[in-house]
Amino acid sequence: MAFRCSLGLSFWYVGAVLHFNRVPAFTAAACRRWLALPVQHVFDDFRIVEPRFAAERGYAWFKKLTDLRGWRFDDVKD
Repeated sequence: MAFRCSLGLSFWYVGAVLHFNRVPAFTAAACRRWLALPVQHVFDDFRIVEPRFAAERGYAWFKKLTDLRGWRFDDVKD
């Protein structure tokens, strides 16, 4: 019997998908609780629903939070 150390997230384990969703769930919860932003997430995608008068201020604060965490977003997909 051989053992191997995996440096990545092994998706054949039962809890891998739940573990994969922990970081986006924390990010959405932090945005809602600390920044009062109406953020929701589905897997690795985020959606911010804000009123027209906010003029995308919610997205600006979301971007600041994710910049602090070191995330990079593709401007083409955004």
